[in-house]
This record gives sequence, structure tokens and C-alpha cells, in this order.
Amino acid sequence: MLISHRKQFIFIHIYKTAGTSVMGVFSPYCRLIDRMAYDYKFTRELFRVINRLMRWGNDGMKQYTGFHKHAKAHEVREKLERKQFDSYYKFSFVRNPYDFLVSLYFYAKQFERDPSRRALKDMEYKDFLRRVISNNTACQLDFITDPKDSSLLVDFIGRFETLEKDIAIIQEKLGIKIDGSIKHMNSSFKRKSRDYRVYYDEESRNLVENHFQRDLDLLGYNFNGFNKDMRIMPNF
Repeated sequence: MLISHRKQFIFIHIYKTAGTSVMGVFSPYCRLIDRMAYDYKFTRELFRVINRLMRWGNDGMKQYTGFHKHAKAHEVREKLERKQFDSYYKFSFVRNPYDFLVSLYFYAKQFERDPSRRALKDMEYKDFLRRVISNNTACQLDFITDPKDSSLLVDFIGRFETLEKDIAIIQEKLGIKIDGSIKHMNSSFKRKSRDYRVYYDEESRNLVENHFQRDLDLLGYNFNGFNKDMRIMPNF
């Protein structure tokens, strides 16, 4: 996640939703520590080396920035002054859950040396889905809603599928110069087909539909794509 006091915004980074690409656009306007952690190559790599040596894993960047890279909106709200959190422009990006999970599967398989992920090396996608569900993996809405009353905590939700258009909307809102096209970064290189639908049969579709129904319904997604409008809207 990112915080900019200069432009007064907060980016909630849901993993595997083009968040690394989004950070590339907005990190130059953020806190120095955020730029050191995610933007400047030398310090970014230095932090990663320290993280590995200290075995901090996914919590590593929290040691420097004060927040997990994928901190949820309500967790950020708890650490900031409430007036500051409420007044800053908050945004996030979401992705079709069927596509999101395929991307997560291939991304996780890249880290074969990680003991916690070694079991994924030869795991079929359907077995991966069962593991995700049994671990009660967070839905995308969990990152941007209040766990107490399910109210939305961000001002804008962009889509992975319309990334450039939605980034342009945020840039205009914040008064940030639009400069060139957006590059997709941190993609899963082992993924053979970009069409997520080829990885599904009826059983695996049902697994996703049952566990991620809230994301599908409120974010306006279905197996073949997304509806024009989302059912969940900002309360601001």
C-alpha cells in the first residue's frame, strides 16, 4: 500500500490486481519510505535482502513503512489519525475472481524454493482452489470494506480489466500528469494461457462461485467477464 501526504491519497494494494503497475505510477508522489521500499531500485533490493536474512517473509516491508504491503483499508485506518484517513482519497483495484485465482496459482508456483509453497509445485489447479478455500483466503472486498458492517472504505474502485482508463481517472482526480501507457508488471510467467476460462471445469467453477460469491455479486463479475456497474458504491 502507499500513502501520499503531498497529494493526500492512500492506495490499498490487493495482491494480483496489477497493484505493482499501479504503484509504479503513484509511488513518486508518496512518502520517502514508500519510495525507498517500492520505487528506488537500490533500497528496494537492499530491503529484500534484509527481509530474507531476517526471515520476515510477507511482513518484511512492514518493518520499514509501518504497513504490510497488502494492508487492508481498516488496518490502515486504525494506524492513521481518523480525520486524516477520512479526508485522504482512497482507491484500490479489483479483478475477476476467476482470473484472480488463476493468476495467484501460477504466481505461487514460481517460488519453489519457499518451503511454505513447495507443495504447490506439482499441485493441480483444482486442488489449489480447495486449499485456498480451506484456508479461508480473504476475498477482495475484505481489503476495502469495514469488517464490522461491510461498508466501503475507499473512494474509488478500479478494475484490472480497464486498468489504463481507471488510472487516468485517479490521476485526473489527484491532479497528476498522465505520462505514457501503463506497463503490466509482476505477472506470472508460467501461465500458458491468458484466458482464465481454460483452467476451469464445472466443479472448479462451483468452488469459486461458492466461496467468492460476495466478490462476484458486489463487484459485478461473472465467469465470462464483468458487468458495467458495481453493486457496491462509495459512501462518501
